[in-house]
Parts: sequence; C-alpha cells; structure tokens
Amino acid sequence: MSIHDSIQSVNKLARKVHGADISILVARAITFGHTDNLILVMGANHEAAARDLVRLIGGAESKVVQSVSFMDEPVRFHSEVSF
Repeated sequence: MSIHDSIQSVNKLARKVHGADISILVARAITFGHTDNLILVMGANHEAAARDLVRLIGGAESKVVQSVSFMDEPVRFHSEVSF
C-alpha cells in the first residue's frame, strides 16, 4: 500500500466517524525529508477527529488553529496534529 493509499484510507475512516466534510492533509512528513510530521484536520468536527489521531499516534499533540480573516471571508478553524 502506498502512502497516498494510506492517507486516503484514513480520510475515509475519519469521514465515516466524524462526518463527510472531514479532510486530513499531510502538511509535513519525515518520510518526505522534513524534520517533523504535521497533519492538518479540517471540517466541522475537526477537533474530535484530531483527538482520535492523537490517540492512535504515540507522542502526538493537537491544537486548534484560527485562520486569518481576509476581506469579508469568515475566520476559519482547523486542527493540527504534530509528532
């Protein structure tokens, strides 16, 4: 199974549990030459989905991040899971 397939599988499971709008994106990964791993979790239930990832990944931490509002766009939130 490729890394892409693994990420797609995690997305499908997260959507099944936390809602169809959940999206999980690998922003940084040691596998890709970075010094750490960072996963972005977006969607209405991003906090719960991120907590589930933290439970699965030993030594991971999560935090909620607020995006900067631009023009008339609403402020948005997402979770970051780092390890």
